[in-house]
Amino acid sequence: MNNSALRERFPTLFDENSRIEIYLDIDSKGWLKPVTEMLERLVDEQVNTPALRITQIKQKWGYLRVYGDDFSERADAIVEGAEEKTAATCDVCGAPGEPDKNPRGMTVGVRCANHARKYEEEKAALSVDLSQTKVGIFYVVNGDLLFNAVPLEQGEPYGDTVGFSAHIDYWEALAPRTPTEKLFKSHPYDYYPRGRVVYFKDINGLRLYADRCITEADIKNIVTTFQLPSGRVARMRDQHYQCAKCNAGYVDI
Repeated sequence: MNNSALRERFPTLFDENSRIEIYLDIDSKGWLKPVTEMLERLVDEQVNTPALRITQIKQKWGYLRVYGDDFSERADAIVEGAEEKTAATCDVCGAPGEPDKNPRGMTVGVRCANHARKYEEEKAALSVDLSQTKVGIFYVVNGDLLFNAVPLEQGEPYGDTVGFSAHIDYWEALAPRTPTEKLFKSHPYDYYPRGRVVYFKDINGLRLYADRCITEADIKNIVTTFQLPSGRVARMRDQHYQCAKCNAGYVDI
C-alpha cells in the first residue's frame, strides 16, 4: 500500500496537510498489518473524537512514530501499542525482529535474523587506519604546495568535524623564506587557489575542499602530503574557495 492508497483508504485521518512519510509498499512492508490495524482502530475512535487527525506518520531512527491533533487517551494508547508492536516486528517481512543498529550504534530499522543488514562497507570504513592522516589547509602557488596541517588526533574539533588552521591566520603568520613563500605573501591571502581537508566523525571519512583551479596533479600531491586513505576522501567544491583567477569580481589590493 503506497502513501496515496493509505490516504485514500483513511480519508478521515489524513487531510491534505498530513505528512505520510512511511513507505509500506517499499521499505516497511513488514509493518503493513500493524500500521493498518492501528489506523482502523483510530477511525473507530473518531466516533468519540471526531476531530482526531494524524498530522504525521513516519519511520524515525528505525521506529514507527505517529503525531496528531485531538488525540484522546484511547487514541494515544492505540498509537503507543502500534509503536511497541512495530519495534519488535521486522520492517521487511513482518517476522519477530529487534532493533537493527549500524556499527556506530544508530538504530536504522527493525529486522529479523534473515534481513539484518551486514554493514560490510560501514565496518570496512570504521577499520580504515587514519593514524597518519593530516587535516588542515593548503595553497597551490604556481604548482608549489604550501600547507599548514597536523595529524588528525591533534586537529581542532568543531561540532562533528575535525580540522585545523585558517587561511588568513596562516597567511598573516607566515614569515616568507623561499621564493614561493615570498610570492605568496606579495598578494592577499585569498589570491592563490586554496582549500582544506576536514574529517567528519559521522562517516569516519574526510572531505577535501578545493578551488576549481587546482589541477588533478595538485590533488594527487595534496592526497600524498596529507596521507589521505584511498576510498575515504570525498572531493568537494565550496564557493568560499575562489582564487583571483576563477573569481570574476576579485580585486587584488
